[in-house]
Amino acid sequence: MWKSEIWEGLDLQVAPTCGQNSAKLAAWSERVAQEPWIVGLRELTEQKGRWIGTEARLIRELRKRAGEEVSTTGDFPSSLDHLYEYMAIADEVFAKLELSIEDYREIPVEHFIYRFDVHEWGWDNPILVHRGDSALRKYYLRAWEHPDPLPLTLLLVVAKERSG
Repeated sequence: MWKSEIWEGLDLQVAPTCGQNSAKLAAWSERVAQEPWIVGLRELTEQKGRWIGTEARLIRELRKRAGEEVSTTGDFPSSLDHLYEYMAIADEVFAKLELSIEDYREIPVEHFIYRFDVHEWGWDNPILVHRGDSALRKYYLRAWEHPDPLPLTLLLVVAKERSG
């Protein structure tokens, strides 16, 4: 029976940082990056860099990719909240893979007005899985990277005015 490596990382993250612990943490990160649910998220984003759908569809897609033997265990993520819990534990793995999951219903309106550029994403398809900056507006990226904070500040002000 399949068992997730995710819980092993809690002990490693809480333990004092030393050379031996760092090597164990790096090995754990590599094992977690190969877990069926993370591989499934990466596969979903392979073509366009992003995937859009519902929570139920996301879980179905991950289960289909993992197979019945793995997806029916208690360790396999069965909901968006379960995925978020795993993402919080393995945040460095997700950062390294540049993999994110966003819920339209939880994002403040000013964020998706100026930050995200995903037309299909909305109330009907509230879940966005994306890699890197594939879902971000190009002008947002340029403003964010600009050494002068004025362009980003202007974007924020305009977004605030639009959202009321």
